[in-house]
Amino acid sequence: MVEEIQKESGVENPKKVNIIHKDMPVDDPQRRRADTTRAKEVLQWQPQWNVRQGVSGFLSFKVPS
Repeated sequence: MVEEIQKESGVENPKKVNIIHKDMPVDDPQRRRADTTRAKEVLQWQPQWNVRQGVSGFLSFKVPS
């Protein structure tokens, strides 16, 4: 994902990221993906963007042109 963000932000020579795996802290949430079931049922809402669109939108907001 980091490489995708580097590419989207215009980094010419994306760097590989050295990921260090460690044991999860006891209080770390086990679930990282939001459950939108209730929003779909109650509000008739569902996400309109995929991950690539979200990263692109975030970068256009966060990274100055």
